[in-house]
Amino acid sequence: MADSDSQPNVELPQGWCCLKELHILMFLKGRNGLDPSRSYHHRLIACINPRSPHSRSSHGGADATNHPDLGWRWWGSEISLRPLQLSDVDDFMVWATDPDVARFCRWEPYTSRDDALAYIAGTVLPHPYYQAICLDGRPIGALSITRNEDPMEACRGELSYALGSGYWGKGIATEAVRMAVAEVFRERPELERVEAIVYAENKASQRVLEKAGFTREGVLRKYLVTKGRTRDAVMFSRLSTDEDS
Repeated sequence: MADSDSQPNVELPQGWCCLKELHILMFLKGRNGLDPSRSYHHRLIACINPRSPHSRSSHGGADATNHPDLGWRWWGSEISLRPLQLSDVDDFMVWATDPDVARFCRWEPYTSRDDALAYIAGTVLPHPYYQAICLDGRPIGALSITRNEDPMEACRGELSYALGSGYWGKGIATEAVRMAVAEVFRERPELERVEAIVYAENKASQRVLEKAGFTREGVLRKYLVTKGRTRDAVMFSRLSTDEDS
């Protein structure tokens, strides 16, 4: 644990996230004898990401913004979750028609807007938890967490997600998963476990889950057949009792 008392108290602007200024400020503080790898580094992280473990707001302090509707900010844009609606069909088609997105999903790329509308009406709207991943209010992906009606399986739900390929590698999927899991654990007291099954070759999705605090439980060999192939899968889980990552 970093010893915050050993470093001077440096005030940083709320929401400050200019990379160029970050490099300059870290250089200047280093010249003044600060260790950017310790408490000062944590304060920089908290400034850029108010939901980080080093931010007051992530622990419910006076500046806390933990309500799910408030979302999370990414380089000046807000990431939020909301129910996917029929009116979102054109945004849905952006990622649902992309072969790169569908590659590791169980569905084939959509080719028909009518098929997409039918899917939203018949599957998404009745779903217990199907959310659009939004950037500044516009859907760029979606995620869902199932509800099991069987009392023996009510303690767990399965997470699935897809994100437009133009937004990969930016931490958006990780934060959306964190937000969704926190919300369902808060709203469904019977839920104790959220699990995700990922193709073994989908390394990027595995990193998303690991960064979102999921535990890799093991490889399920020859677990499912999709798109003409029998595939190995990796099981991940997060429990309601797990510590925040």
